[in-house]
Amino acid sequence: MKKRALVLGCLLLAFAVYAWSQRAPGRSRSSGSSSPARGVPSSPARSSGGGSGGGYVSYGGGSRGGGFGSLGPGRSRQFQPPRPTGRVRLPGGGISPEPAQIQAVCPGRIYPLTYCGLNGRFSVPWSDLNFLRFAPRWRGYYPMAGGYSACGVRAFLPGYYSRTVPLSSWLSRGHVQLGDNSLRRIPGIEGQTVSFTTLAAPKEAKKTYKKGLNYYRNKKYDKAEEQFALAVDEYPEYAAAWAFLGESRLALGRESGVREAFERALEIDPKYLKPHRFLIEKDIEDQDWERATELAKSALRLNPFDTTVRYYLGLSQYKSGDLDAAAASARAGLSSRPGDLVQPQLNQLLGLILAKQGKHEAAAVRYRMVLAEWPNSTVAPALRKQLVEWRASGLIAQTASKSSMRQIPQLFSPKRP
Repeated sequence: MKKRALVLGCLLLAFAVYAWSQRAPGRSRSSGSSSPARGVPSSPARSSGGGSGGGYVSYGGGSRGGGFGSLGPGRSRQFQPPRPTGRVRLPGGGISPEPAQIQAVCPGRIYPLTYCGLNGRFSVPWSDLNFLRFAPRWRGYYPMAGGYSACGVRAFLPGYYSRTVPLSSWLSRGHVQLGDNSLRRIPGIEGQTVSFTTLAAPKEAKKTYKKGLNYYRNKKYDKAEEQFALAVDEYPEYAAAWAFLGESRLALGRESGVREAFERALEIDPKYLKPHRFLIEKDIEDQDWERATELAKSALRLNPFDTTVRYYLGLSQYKSGDLDAAAASARAGLSSRPGDLVQPQLNQLLGLILAKQGKHEAAAVRYRMVLAEWPNSTVAPALRKQLVEWRASGLIAQTASKSSMRQIPQLFSPKRP
């Protein structure tokens, strides 16, 4: 009887110790366990996370937690959020042979996140959303659950308009269906989104190109470069593979071979839109203003609605000293697509040009437009300082007139970019 009571007592004691260990904050659970729970993280993750979307998060063991705080007993039971995912479709439900880039857009700033796969699907690691810590804020910070109210996510494909989904909605749900009409072809442009060489590429070259694209999407740029190089070896006229070869080298910080790859893509297919921007940006980086001007004009003949290229053209003309042409380019960009994301840069550029021409009151109006809708940008302190200096020197009035303030439009909605 005593022996049976002793065994029973030992069992009870063991059960109590086990129950206590499960509740103790200092003990860790096995890293193999996980269970789904709905929730929204409150800050960006440091780890890559896991899961498969749908807004579900799991918590498991190990010391490499997601960095979102404890969800259950034990230090290791932390949020490990899924990758925000989505899918991009063309009108009618089709999928573009050219992968679309997924971008986060905030007032005056674009953050490239990833590319879609050739099936239109994409996923973004939480570590790639660290830009939210530095993103321009709409009059203050909102928690991740609410998102940055002025930021959104969109698909970008040259020659197409894209609708923008509020970033807060995407982060809350963990998945975004951009929809069949998320990308709409811009009518009346000569440029081609998909190079004709992509459609004519042989099967093996397409297979190698797809491998390179998967490596690129997973940020394995060295392996991506190898695959794209193999693709152009198999099919030298593969313009899309040449363009991605240039992007891979750019991501790796290569000093050579970047321009050559983009130029080769453009040489093969002069109406292919993608290489134009990269080459223009490279020319601007190299301060080759004449070359950037000519290439921007060529790109605008293919797509006159590209306000980013229009800004590059105005900037290059301004740097070249052609102020009248630069002002015309900036105004054309502002009038072609009101409310476009490039509006702050165009207004700032136009302000610089007007100030250079001695039209300080008109320049001040442009600077106030930027400050009204982009108050926390990196250029805002310099613009405010310039306005103070102009007022102190008597170049502009001490206070803005009501008529000039009425010229400041609402460039961005506080709800959606």
